[in-house]
Amino acid sequence: MQPFQRELQLYLQFLKFEKGLADNSLDAYENDLNRYLNFLTGTLKINDLGAVSLRHIESYLEELVSMELAVSTISRNISSIRSFHEFMVLEGLSVANPAELVELPKLSKKLPEVLDKDEVQKILESPGTQSPAAIRDTAILECLYGTGIRVSELTNLELDQLFFQIGFIKVIGKGNKERLIPIGEVARKAI
Repeated sequence: MQPFQRELQLYLQFLKFEKGLADNSLDAYENDLNRYLNFLTGTLKINDLGAVSLRHIESYLEELVSMELAVSTISRNISSIRSFHEFMVLEGLSVANPAELVELPKLSKKLPEVLDKDEVQKILESPGTQSPAAIRDTAILECLYGTGIRVSELTNLELDQLFFQIGFIKVIGKGNKERLIPIGEVARKAI
């Protein structure tokens, strides 16, 4: 077994059962931390988490930068490393968190491309109402457009989550979190 795998598995279990992270998030943490821990043991020859210093983490970050990873990927890695070391301290597996002083890089805000009013109207009208499938597709598009919910949230909607009399739907989002979303008259009629 590679060094730190027991600690990594404890941390991943904590994220899954205590924090309720989704599988994709867990996979990202596991990938980030495996690469980090392999760097510590393979490149830096560190076999004790207590021996990790800020200098070691900065050396790893330089490695990530040299790989020409996106700023958002490096930021996610830093976040993974910080929270992993924080967990190690809380569990008594390490005395200090060497990553607590590492700052996240500033992420540039990229504005999304948006459709103009005519383009949105064309999309909403494209299925038509000539067949049951077209009626269904219109309801799907109107619901997505009118509520802003994720496609995964829409596909998991059940009839008992529609509260049309008060103008809301209940969706279950990331991390099994429930929320009430207002739904407009056009989307209600389409559904």
